[in-house]
Amino acid sequence: MRRKKFSNKASTIPDVKSVLNDLSDRFNLSIAVLKGKAINYYFEILDSLNPVFKEFVKISDLTEGILYVKVSNSSIRNELFMFNNYILKTVNDKMGSRFINKIVLVS
Repeated sequence: MRRKKFSNKASTIPDVKSVLNDLSDRFNLSIAVLKGKAINYYFEILDSLNPVFKEFVKISDLTEGILYVKVSNSSIRNELFMFNNYILKTVNDKMGSRFINKIVLVS
């Protein structure tokens, strides 16, 4: 059995970064990644305000610039309502653009 001989020519295999960028463009993954970042920033800010908030908060949806947040405790919902503008501004500052236009608190 003969062994294959490998040439010393430059490889035509694309690098990982170009493959991931191509897949991201092809399947529109960049929007999903941005949504994930915004949600993570939201929870970071909640944790910095009061770690108890995270126990009662669940993200329902993020579509068309509106973040829908489900809050299971009415007292926590009232406190979050008071911090709504601060959270919105801080998330958008961390994102580098106005990614979220409005935060809607639902029960």
